[in-house]
Amino acid sequence: MAKQSIQTSSAYPGTFDSNLNEDNKGFGKRPNEWTQARNAVNNTVVGDIGDISNEAANYLAVEVPYTIIGRIHVGADEWAVFSTNNVDSEIGLFKEEQRSYKTIVNSTLLNFNTDNLIKGIGRTAHDCGRRLYWDDGVNPTRVLDIDDVPWKQSCTDDNGCKVCVDTGILDIEKLRLSPLIGNLSFRVAEGNSSGQILNGSYYVVGAYLIEGQRITDYSLPSNVQPLFHHDNMTSSLDIFVEEADPDFDEFELVLVQFANYNTVAKRVGVYSTRQRKITLDTIDERWENVDPSLILINNAIPEKSNGVYRNGEYALRVGPVDKFDFNYQPLANQIETQWVSIEYNADYYRKGGSNTGYMRDEVYSFFLRWVWNTGDKSRSFHIPGRAMQTNLSIDGNLVGDNSPVVTSDDLLPGEDAVYWKVYNTATIDTTFIPSSSGVDDTGDGGRIIARGKMGYWESTEKYDDDKPQIWNTKSDPNWGGKGNPVYDLCGKHIRHHKFPANDLQNTNIPDITNSLRYPVNHYDPIDGSKIRVMGVQFSNIKPPLDNEGNVIEGIVGYEILRGSREGNKTVLAKGMVNNMRQYKPEDGTDRQYLYPNYPYNAKDCFDRTPEKGFKDANGNVKLGVDRFLSSMSTKYNKKTNDYGALLETDVPLGIDSMPFPDSENLVGNIRTDFLTFHSPETNFRNPFLSGKELRVYGELTGTMEGQFQFPKDHPRHKFLKDTAFLLSTIMGIGYASVKTKGVTTRTHKDPDIDYGGTKTDVGTSSGTTGMAGPSLPASLLQSGNVSISQVLSAAMDSLKDSIFSVVTSITGIDPYGITENARTVSGMITGTMGGRGGADSYAHEDTAWSSVPGILRGIQGIPTYLSFWAEGIDQMLEVIYAFTPYKQYALQQISHGYYNKFFGVSIGTKRRAIKNQTYLNPSLQDFGDFRINNIYRARTVALQLEDGLDLPKGIDNSQVLFSEIPGNSWNDVDMAKGFTANISSYYTAIKQRLDNQYGQLVGIRQVPITRTQINIDAPSSGVLFGGDIYIGRYTEKNTMFFFYDWLKGQPDGHSFNYALYKMVPHPRFWMDTDKYDTGELLDGLKTLFGDKPPQSFEPFAINNKYGPEIKPVCGCQLPADSVYTNKFEHCYANEYAGEGYLKDICTTQQKLNAEVAYREWLEAAVCFANKVGEEENDPGGKAEPCDGCNMEEEPFIKITKSILDDGTTQIIYESSFLDDVEYVYANLSNSEGKKASTVLDEHTSDRVYDWAHDEFTRKQFAKWHCEEKGKIKRWINKADKRIERAQKKYDKAVKKLYDAYVDNITNDNGKGSKWSTFFNDEFNTPNDKFAFDMKSYSGKFFQLRVKDAFMYLFNSGVRDFFVESEINVDLRDWGETLDERHYDHLEYTNLTELFSTDRIKIGNYMKYDYSLSVSKLFNNFVSWAQVQDRDYDPYIAETCYTARPKRLIYSLPQSLENKKDNWRVFLPLNYKDLNSVPTAIKPIGKNGALMLLENESPVLLPGQEELQLDSDTKIVIGDGGLFAKPFQNLVNSEYPNEYGSCQNSWAVANTPAGIFYMSQNQGKIFQVAGSSSLREISSDNMKWWFSRYLPYKLTQHPTAFRNPDGTYNSFELSDNPVTGIGCQVIYDNLNQIVFFCKKDWMIREDIADTVTYESGDTFLVNNMLRVKLGDPKYFRSASWTVSWDPKAGGGRGAWLAYHDWHPDLTIPSKHTYMSTKDNGIWIHADRCDLYCNYYGVDYPFEIEYTLHTTEGVNTLRNVMYLMEAYVYADNCDDRFHVLDENFDEAIVYNSEQCSGLLKLNLMPKNNAPLINTFPRINFDSIDILFSKEEQKYRFNQFWDITDDRGEFNSLAQRTIFLTEPNGYIKNLNANNLNYNKNALEHKKFRHYKHTVLLRKNACGNKNFVVSLAVQLNLNSPR
Repeated sequence: MAKQSIQTSSAYPGTFDSNLNEDNKGFGKRPNEWTQARNAVNNTVVGDIGDISNEAANYLAVEVPYTIIGRIHVGADEWAVFSTNNVDSEIGLFKEEQRSYKTIVNSTLLNFNTDNLIKGIGRTAHDCGRRLYWDDGVNPTRVLDIDDVPWKQSCTDDNGCKVCVDTGILDIEKLRLSPLIGNLSFRVAEGNSSGQILNGSYYVVGAYLIEGQRITDYSLPSNVQPLFHHDNMTSSLDIFVEEADPDFDEFELVLVQFANYNTVAKRVGVYSTRQRKITLDTIDERWENVDPSLILINNAIPEKSNGVYRNGEYALRVGPVDKFDFNYQPLANQIETQWVSIEYNADYYRKGGSNTGYMRDEVYSFFLRWVWNTGDKSRSFHIPGRAMQTNLSIDGNLVGDNSPVVTSDDLLPGEDAVYWKVYNTATIDTTFIPSSSGVDDTGDGGRIIARGKMGYWESTEKYDDDKPQIWNTKSDPNWGGKGNPVYDLCGKHIRHHKFPANDLQNTNIPDITNSLRYPVNHYDPIDGSKIRVMGVQFSNIKPPLDNEGNVIEGIVGYEILRGSREGNKTVLAKGMVNNMRQYKPEDGTDRQYLYPNYPYNAKDCFDRTPEKGFKDANGNVKLGVDRFLSSMSTKYNKKTNDYGALLETDVPLGIDSMPFPDSENLVGNIRTDFLTFHSPETNFRNPFLSGKELRVYGELTGTMEGQFQFPKDHPRHKFLKDTAFLLSTIMGIGYASVKTKGVTTRTHKDPDIDYGGTKTDVGTSSGTTGMAGPSLPASLLQSGNVSISQVLSAAMDSLKDSIFSVVTSITGIDPYGITENARTVSGMITGTMGGRGGADSYAHEDTAWSSVPGILRGIQGIPTYLSFWAEGIDQMLEVIYAFTPYKQYALQQISHGYYNKFFGVSIGTKRRAIKNQTYLNPSLQDFGDFRINNIYRARTVALQLEDGLDLPKGIDNSQVLFSEIPGNSWNDVDMAKGFTANISSYYTAIKQRLDNQYGQLVGIRQVPITRTQINIDAPSSGVLFGGDIYIGRYTEKNTMFFFYDWLKGQPDGHSFNYALYKMVPHPRFWMDTDKYDTGELLDGLKTLFGDKPPQSFEPFAINNKYGPEIKPVCGCQLPADSVYTNKFEHCYANEYAGEGYLKDICTTQQKLNAEVAYREWLEAAVCFANKVGEEENDPGGKAEPCDGCNMEEEPFIKITKSILDDGTTQIIYESSFLDDVEYVYANLSNSEGKKASTVLDEHTSDRVYDWAHDEFTRKQFAKWHCEEKGKIKRWINKADKRIERAQKKYDKAVKKLYDAYVDNITNDNGKGSKWSTFFNDEFNTPNDKFAFDMKSYSGKFFQLRVKDAFMYLFNSGVRDFFVESEINVDLRDWGETLDERHYDHLEYTNLTELFSTDRIKIGNYMKYDYSLSVSKLFNNFVSWAQVQDRDYDPYIAETCYTARPKRLIYSLPQSLENKKDNWRVFLPLNYKDLNSVPTAIKPIGKNGALMLLENESPVLLPGQEELQLDSDTKIVIGDGGLFAKPFQNLVNSEYPNEYGSCQNSWAVANTPAGIFYMSQNQGKIFQVAGSSSLREISSDNMKWWFSRYLPYKLTQHPTAFRNPDGTYNSFELSDNPVTGIGCQVIYDNLNQIVFFCKKDWMIREDIADTVTYESGDTFLVNNMLRVKLGDPKYFRSASWTVSWDPKAGGGRGAWLAYHDWHPDLTIPSKHTYMSTKDNGIWIHADRCDLYCNYYGVDYPFEIEYTLHTTEGVNTLRNVMYLMEAYVYADNCDDRFHVLDENFDEAIVYNSEQCSGLLKLNLMPKNNAPLINTFPRINFDSIDILFSKEEQKYRFNQFWDITDDRGEFNSLAQRTIFLTEPNGYIKNLNANNLNYNKNALEHKKFRHYKHTVLLRKNACGNKNFVVSLAVQLNLNSPR
């Protein structure tokens, strides 16, 4: 059997169709993977897929002037290229296809720098313009239309047309994405032309446009212009452009309309910035609506950002840099504030004036904010009110803000008596000289007349107490303030500004009639021809500073804002107050009634020398008398009474206030504590009445112009006087006599009267008796045992018996007839009253009537006679009536009262507490303990004060009677004179105290008061308005109705008794128009002939209407000097008694009470002594209890014993007589009384005595009663006697009163008998039909009719006064009927129509369009600015909140067809704050995006199908809609892992194979394929290499970035591959290869110098020499480029090779890709004529592969590989195979052995000697031969030249390679090699694996294609 041969050789092939594998070089490595490839690709220009080839060289496409720092794709193959040499800068256009470059703009103004790379985006606009948007992190974000560079222009005007020529100088500011903005301000006025604009308030705002896109916020609002015409829709508007930035071509104008309580904003249109006036005649409903709330939005415009990116239609800006949120508060603390009073014509607001002022005596808050040159605004800063001062001159008085208040009258309950809390401490600058009259200080007719400091005011709220760096000036010397502590507000009370009150005086002007004496009053206090609008001015406004004290650049001006008073008012309403008057109703109740004063605030007599009844005892005219009302029913009297009227029982209401309780607050019947308040604020609407204070500012005085008129349609009447009745009665008696008797002849003797005593002593009559004998009243009274009613009854019986004779004659019983018996009766009556009867003799002739049988005369006698009598009277009265003409007796007073003067009030009258308040409707209304009669009267507000307010000092004599006007025509009222009177009322405010007014600063709604920004250089704001207050003349009707019903429209003579319709008891003047009827006389006779007098008629009865009111304890109306005045309650006594009688009764009664009280006290003393002596005053136990009273039987004493908590006994003493104790002392003069007074002195004012604790009391009583027996008892006996004497004196005083009353009955006092009063009451005459204001006719007794007389239905007046109000009362509207008119001194003054009876009941018509009030605009309900947040810190804000690297903002979406440039608009809410810096955003999926983050895993932004912009709000402020959906994590990883983070914005590329990016600090590279997978492709065979060489080597240096204090500096250029370090990703679009580039450096370790970082790209060597990064003396490159083929590995992708091109920047291409180096643009992978040459430098092409044998160790025999080399034709398609072209060098090594550097030489053909010269050993290499046969390259001349393997020498353990910092260039370690090793030591390579490195140093035009590598091994088992 043959022996088999043993195989000792083997071949191990390897292909190059897989990937680079750095991770696995052992058995796991596949044979088609390679371990090193340098400048290699896996395909050629013609394909050759599956082979590895050298990479084509790049070539220079274009050069630009400077280093390229950025590129932006414009479109197609066009790129905008940015370059600079750090001085000059240029933007040019590079076209890839043409390889051309054109300069677009070159300017140093671009300010480019190689340290700041450009990151931006581009797009093509609708007009084919090409736009660039970019950022460099330093300069402002910019935008440029490369087809329309904004050069500065030289412009001329060609007939109104602007013609401009470019100057060639770049207008750099027009490149700003957020352009610099000049002021845009407007003024609005009512147009002169007619129009169709609705009534309302209007203002405009504007915003600059660029190509139709609004790129700025809206401007400050213009003035608010009210438009008002009664007809409505008749107005036009003129809009004046006061300021506009000429750098903008156009602006958008928006009109804000507040009409019909609705706010609408309309986009009027686009206007040229050169247009100065715009007129609007109508508002087109088709105009685009704008949400009004968006006008106040302030976009915080980022000045710059770190980069601009694109995601679909959106522009994204990463890392916006906000403007420095500086702290201005310490400087704001130093701003000084002044009030300013500006005088305008009184019709200023009526004529469209729009400067609204501030409410006097009100507190306002103010703020300041700064404006940047880009138009955005800073936070607002509070302007504190002035500091407290100690030396103020107020109205000539020196006080301090914190001075105590000594006058208690102005203090409110519970109020601190501190001056600033009680009074207004504003002061006036007395040195200020007002402008001359007629000078226009404001531009609209205003004249500054005064200025001064605000009043002090502080809140209970405080400034932050832990932020001294914000609120104190001393916290930093930069703030100034000169160390003044008043500017340090940390922890202090918040201070606001209190405007002065109306009554602040300029005491330098002594003449009180000078209009400038009260320059703060809201109108000219002399004649009312001017109004004064309150303005404000700020000064000492310093520019803002940064934290280092430097003036902040970019700020151009400031604005002032005020806090809205909505919800923050202390002055709720201002207006006038009138007093109420009091009366007692007739309903018998004790409730008192009130009625509002009329027609104004009348209190004085019209006639300054009135009748004596209107004067007091001293001759002074009484105040508070109502001249139209009486305290009792009035009757006509032919004589003028004490009050100048022809009336009896007439006491004008208010003549005496004693009948009313609480007379302390009464002047006449005027209440000083009950007022009506009249204000537009409370009449046009019903605000809640929460005020607790009535503030009185001064007196409004003026003149009333009045007249009388007949009430419309009131019927006329006829009135006869008693003279006519008397005549008719006489004629009637004669008529009746003729009918009943014949002729009588008589002789008569008159009776004599014996009064039977004096007026004081009633005695028995001494004369002959009458029918009843002695004087009946006298005798009955003298008897002492009959009552007054018995006297009355007896008198009536005598009367009836005497009259019976008359009756019998009528009835036929007495045949002598009526006349004779009448004489008899007169005698009998005289006898009854105590006289002697008369005597008669007569003869009588019978008549036919006497012949009538007696029985029939008895039946028919009286009716027949009365019928004849009445018939006669009626016939006579009818004759008189017929001859009497109808006359109008009803009058009404109408007037207009204009308050045009003002003077202040003194301290003590300035303030009152409001106890109660309510709206008073036209009805009866209960108000506290009172009922207010306001029936038919105007609606108003009723106030009850805690304390009365003195009546105004000014005269108000507006209640005028017709009879009081001299020379008036009584015959024709229409011809009567008009009259004038004085009027006076207080000007007041209802206020509430808000101790924390406005609350915390952060909650204040701020409203701008400046219409345009004020230049930063202006330290003073000038006079500013912008308040919420108007000043105008407010009018309202005030009618007093004397009757609640009246005649209107009835025929003349219509019957109506006004006495039955009294509105208030009792009108002094009234009438009963029912014609007098004799039936009224007959009714009286029937009463007379009844069985007894009327039940109500008891003339001697106590407490009836004719008698005195006597009470058990009678207090009376006494003279002012009486010691008992105000000691007791008042009682009303008989009017006839006289003051003396009343005083006697009261004096004696009080004396009696005092004596009784003293005796009761003594009784109590006895009881007490018994009790105490028994229990406590017997220390030795010897004292015996004394006899005393039984306490249980004494109702006047109560002693209560109780045991206290501490065990002591307490005895409480109570007595019912304590109220009278003080009179005991007043009346007792004996020693006992003095002793008693000593004992009780300290207890007299209390009801309860703690006697048990009074040691003296216990012992003293025991001594008096027990030890001194009977002493107190003797005192009691004496007291009984004194009581008896006092009782007699009292009885005598009462008797004297009765005597006086009897004298009244008997007419002894000359005042008229009450008996006659009875007949006057029971028998009515024509005079009882009226009580008129009459002309007195002396000597005309026989006047039969009432001629010159009137009664009054109404008294009406119009209050007309200037008022401060949120209501523009000058624009008050009216209705279409006369019922809906109001008095207006220019529009409507017809008082006759206004107070016609057609509408007299109709109250004030209050129609006002609140759209005309600025306070109701929506502006006041939102805040236009915000203060700093509570957690604000200026030092943190400087770093953290200025640059926001973790914020992402996005624009509005931009489509190609959109003409507007939405990429310029970044709305304030369209942002997203992240936890990490976003480094890149790339679109992914349909409409999603991938966001890479610096320190977090990437997130996926889910696609927003359609951004919801369904409201104007979202369009203007944004809604964050792009980021509305939650982000999705692509990988689940702990946050600390930061897995998938990305630190370099350039290190990401979006490719068809997905998004590839580098995670530099983690040493990872990722691929995001699809929309939800994150793949770490670096872990595919390159994991550990990337982990070592991807992180920056530069920043890992242990000392270069460390500061001496141990902190570290960050390298500033860590994302800058141009001048610093950085990573990039670029995609070869042709070959579909992804290149990952890293630019990095490592500080050399082989130098002794110390290198440290300074800044930018500058380092310090040994802290002395500055060097640039990359200096080869100190730095080594750590840069690399690695390629990845995503299509390899079946689409999984594979790593290919390292590359020696390390670009500055990369540029994608539609063909391959491009890069930049310095100033050149290089195109890659687009040539076939040169290889491995980059940027003009040849680099080697290297291939390294490892093959291993798994069977065992082998000896490497030779190396073989298959390779082809080509040279291409120009078309890069045809190629020539270069046969012998090979690699230049090779290295063979394994883990132990190394061949050294082998230089490959082609084996000479047919030259054996030459062959024998190889191998050639060189110093650092070995030249060897290779052979090439049939594309197979072989070489085998290598051996191990390792110097020492270190097997026996550890110091010889050396690495084979020394790898450079870039990680892919491996240099042989020369120390490990020995090229001259002895030949005997040449070892063969023996290993299980061997690695071969092949290198071509310069490829030239040769394209190497390597297909296969084979290692031929020899089995070498050992």
